[in-house]
Amino acid sequence: MMTKPNSIRFVCLLLAFGAALVWPVMRIRQFECATDYTVFRFKVTLYDPYDLMRGRYLRFQALPDSHTVEKKLDVAWRRKPGWVKFAEGKNGFARIAELSDRPIPGGVKVCAHPYKPEQKQRRYRIEYPFSRYFVNEKDAAEAEAVVRNAVRAKRPAEVLVRFYPDGNFMIEELRIDGKPLRQHLHPRKQ
Repeated sequence: MMTKPNSIRFVCLLLAFGAALVWPVMRIRQFECATDYTVFRFKVTLYDPYDLMRGRYLRFQALPDSHTVEKKLDVAWRRKPGWVKFAEGKNGFARIAELSDRPIPGGVKVCAHPYKPEQKQRRYRIEYPFSRYFVNEKDAAEAEAVVRNAVRAKRPAEVLVRFYPDGNFMIEELRIDGKPLRQHLHPRKQ
């Protein structure tokens, strides 16, 4: 039998647990149920790092990853992010339409980190916030090998990213030769 103080603690624990679940469930619902989004394709180059906290994942660099601007931006690498506006290019892949140090009204945009390799240039390299594709820990080595071989053989590797009007994004899938990565992985032996 529970004492009154223990039953109060138990109820408080249940309320805290429920409150901790509310935010992730709301975000998942927001992304999965939203109908107002735009999907862009990006060419990718990638590598497979290992992180003790996150496990194995495919880290990639989305292309295009640089843009020339007319005037110098007021951004500092990792301190003050900039905004990137995308448009669809002639080949069906995303292209950078605009790069700014202030929020860009309208269109498909994302907050990113531009930085310049040299001070005299007005060409900025961009690190996008969508640069990780998580796979099952057991499939990560095989997935990395499949993608690495595709990139080395100059076979098309691309990532599909959903952009929402508020600047949020979600990676839909990683594709090689037009097929999702999971179709290239061998089924595990049981």
